[in-house]
Amino acid sequence: MNALESLLRLISALFLTLLVEIGFYSLFPFFRNRRFLSRVFLANVLSNLTLNLLLLPLERMAGYPWIYPILLLGEVLVFLFEWAFLSYKVRRGPSFPFLVLLANCLSYLAGLLLSLALG
Repeated sequence: MNALESLLRLISALFLTLLVEIGFYSLFPFFRNRRFLSRVFLANVLSNLTLNLLLLPLERMAGYPWIYPILLLGEVLVFLFEWAFLSYKVRRGPSFPFLVLLANCLSYLAGLLLSLALG
């Protein structure tokens, strides 16, 4: 994979994540405010780019079967980061961690389905 392909992969993964997660949170009236959605945007830019920039070289080094446990660990860390980032200085109900987990699962599933469809 050359540098341009890597860059396009990073940008498309980020765009898909932002589309899915901002769209998901926008379904709930109490999350439909500029401040919260801006935090979602920033949390996803930070976590998505960090994880994908780490995965690019690891994918080459670890190879096919080993990249999936690494990806799973990365996704768990992304969930924990986003939950902490979105919860900081904001009082949320007990279902909030579940909503963050659901948003991340939907984003991961969308990316997985898209990568399977594109081959």
